[in-house]
Amino acid sequence: MLVLFIPPVVFTSCSGSDSEDDAPAVESKNTKIEISFSGDYSKFEPIVNFYAYDLKGKGLTIQTEEGAKDAEWTKSYEDAPFSSVSAEINDYFIAFNANVFMYNFNNETGSVTITGKVYYDGKLYRTDTQDVTFEEDKEGVVYSYTPADGFINHVD
Repeated sequence: MLVLFIPPVVFTSCSGSDSEDDAPAVESKNTKIEISFSGDYSKFEPIVNFYAYDLKGKGLTIQTEEGAKDAEWTKSYEDAPFSSVSAEINDYFIAFNANVFMYNFNNETGSVTITGKVYYDGKLYRTDTQDVTFEEDKEGVVYSYTPADGFINHVD
């Protein structure tokens, strides 16, 4: 059985000043991350965990479909099936990420497309896709999704 925990270690700066790496500075405080699934995702029961911290490392309030959450929120397909999930913050952040977990407990085969979207002030900033193919011996996958970098594969 594959059991993984990815702590909030991927930090993404989002401030109103110019960055040192020539990436455009984001002037928005209103940021939304949306993760959606297509294909055989129901076989692999996705879990999506969002977390957000401000520029001083203090947890931010995350707006979710379940209401406001303090710094972290998890949505599990097993608890309530979904094909899309999103979270939004309304402040500058040092970290605002989504972790995506999918497990193959029943040795299934199938393919899943994971789409990540980032919105600033209601306007689409970026869209990324990650295609995953499951074979019977593939235990699972773990990805982080950040506004600055898109998907980061942790286990495949």
